[in-house]
Amino acid sequence: PVRPGPDETRAHTCRSGINVRAYDPRTDRSRGGSRSGLAKYIPAAVVANTLITDLNVVTTTGITPPSGGSVQSSQYGRVVTLVAVCQGNVYTAAPGDLTWNTPTNNSGATPPLNSSGLVFSSANNQKLYFVDGTNYRYYVPATDSVETWTASAGTLPVDAGGNKARLISTYRGRTVVAGLEDDPQNWFMSAVGDPHDWDYDPADTNVAQAVAWNNSDLGFIGDVITCLIPYTDDTHIFGGDSSIYMMRGDPMAGGQIDLISKAIGMAWGQAWCMDPVGTIYFMSNRMGVVTLIPGQQPVRISQGIEKLLQA
Repeated sequence: PVRPGPDETRAHTCRSGINVRAYDPRTDRSRGGSRSGLAKYIPAAVVANTLITDLNVVTTTGITPPSGGSVQSSQYGRVVTLVAVCQGNVYTAAPGDLTWNTPTNNSGATPPLNSSGLVFSSANNQKLYFVDGTNYRYYVPATDSVETWTASAGTLPVDAGGNKARLISTYRGRTVVAGLEDDPQNWFMSAVGDPHDWDYDPADTNVAQAVAWNNSDLGFIGDVITCLIPYTDDTHIFGGDSSIYMMRGDPMAGGQIDLISKAIGMAWGQAWCMDPVGTIYFMSNRMGVVTLIPGQQPVRISQGIEKLLQA
């Protein structure tokens, strides 16, 4: 629709952008206008007329693709599996598949995940781990199965009300979770390389052990955690309801947490993305679109479209 912009001039926009690529990876620059069309990855919907609640990929080696296809041609047998969650069930597909594959559900629950709420996931050690506030699950491409995520040491995070984590990321080989309803300022990290090890007090203290904010020297951030952004192997960003904090390094090896901003926060969930040069774009707690480069202050960039965002 043609709508007035902030200065009351008419903004001509495209109702349905077809065959348009915003970024050209070959020239490393933004492009506009018509480009060659994109074919549908899979013609069929995961579940007809139903929203996908999570979409992610997991890369593995040394296995046959879960859907039974051939291993991608590469020096190390790379297999990339697309994983979708819809109505609480997990579905997968490999490159070239025309239909969705349904993994074996070994979780003991049907469906294995929350069917009416948010689901988020993060890959670690060639598996994909899920959180939804109620369940802890993970997908194993090697066996094409959904399993119950349990702790081999310690206990997976649960608050006093029995609620489980709703946010997840992977940082320095650790699986990071947060978003417990009755413990919203806390984050929890598994042992390095082992998402099943949650022992915060092992017999031999070491830099690779599991750690949580409430039992580390770093302490709480004083705000509700709304977003987890694993920026690099040395920088993890915690979005808060009205603030942004940055962890530098490993919390068990001299890491520290710095305040980036107390003037702006991040929207709940995974309301962010990152461009090829490392600039983060996120929806703020104040409606706008903001860019963030670690080490610099957040910059609001949505002034030109904020009338369209107000609703």
